[in-house]
Amino acid sequence: MRAQTIFIGLRSFLMAKGLVGKTYLNAACRTPVGMFCSAKMGFSTVSLGALPQGHIMTLFQQPEKLSELIKYAQTFDIERNKRWIIVSGKFEGFEPFIVLTIQGLGKLDSKLVIEDEKIIKQGEPSNPTGGLVEHLTLSYLWVLGAYEVIRTLSQRTQENSYFFPSQKSELYNLKTEFERIRIPLAKFEPAKKFRKTDRHFATPGFHASLGVAWQISNDVWITRRTLSDNMLGLFEKLKA
Repeated sequence: MRAQTIFIGLRSFLMAKGLVGKTYLNAACRTPVGMFCSAKMGFSTVSLGALPQGHIMTLFQQPEKLSELIKYAQTFDIERNKRWIIVSGKFEGFEPFIVLTIQGLGKLDSKLVIEDEKIIKQGEPSNPTGGLVEHLTLSYLWVLGAYEVIRTLSQRTQENSYFFPSQKSELYNLKTEFERIRIPLAKFEPAKKFRKTDRHFATPGFHASLGVAWQISNDVWITRRTLSDNMLGLFEKLKA
């Protein structure tokens, strides 16, 4: 996807929301007073939270926070999750465990899309025990896990002519799409097919409506939501 004004780097996003310097780490972080956690995002370091003395409390000492945590845990896109559950059954003959893996990735995806919407709207995560770094990390881990599922299925289509033959090329193309972001995220180097154009590191940012995105070259961004939409859409099309 080409870079447009709908994309914004992490620091610019935080500045636009007036959140640079605000605490993103919370009581669960247990950051020692006088120290801070930081993350190098883009070309500048954003402070992600020094906790004031006396504010380190457990969730059980803050009933309202516990209530927020329960609400957060129960919030996800139910209809999207149902779609993931339905498509997961198509792979039971391949390997029963992959069904659970796809359902797990689907549940996480269904939560991430809601959290993306809230961050875009509110300027901060709704998770009372996490923060922006946690959301970025879960998005990163989702990409790594989903890639392995796609890679495995694509490899099987190459080895077995009876395994989803009508979508062989689409699975391969989706694997290539995932590889372009997975390689710089996991190995800090550009994917081989894009070595001449892409950076060795994917810089996190946000899309105005799709949420977490990574810039991989001067004019190309990849959103996690686009990857998950493409993966779910293809799985729904798969026919033996």
